Amino acid sequence: QKKAVEEADTAEEDGGAQSDDEDDADQKKRGQNWKIKINALNRVPTPKYTLIRDIIVAAITVARKAHLNQVAAELKAALQLHRPHAAGEAKVAAIAVLEKYGGYDASGDEEEDVDFDELAAVDAPAESPDNE
Repeated sequence: QKKAVEEADTAEEDGGAQSDDEDDADQKKRGQNWKIKINALNRVPTPKYTLIRDIIVAAITVARKAHLNQVAAELKAALQLHRPHAAGEAKVAAIAVLEKYGGYDASGDEEEDVDFDELAAVDAPAESPDNE
């Protein structure tokens, strides 16, 4: 019985190490999600002020979930520049935050059609809004 307990403890430790690696990978992926959203602002026309606001808000939420508080604070400052019917300053400021943190390597994403409503959503793209 003592040996079984030791084996269970060892298995928990091994499983814990594996889940830590998976958590690191998930954390890194979540850390990139805000960049995907802000990068999409490059393709959003400035007159679509509501969409620009929604994308910035979604990027702030994703950054907070990834514990990127400094990024979230800077995006919030960019959002404060947003005015109804005048989102250009907010858009430029949000893109400047993206560039400050290394930009985003689209790696072929620009050729694809982008669903901006999906980018403005806070949930993961795999989930559809119909499931709510």
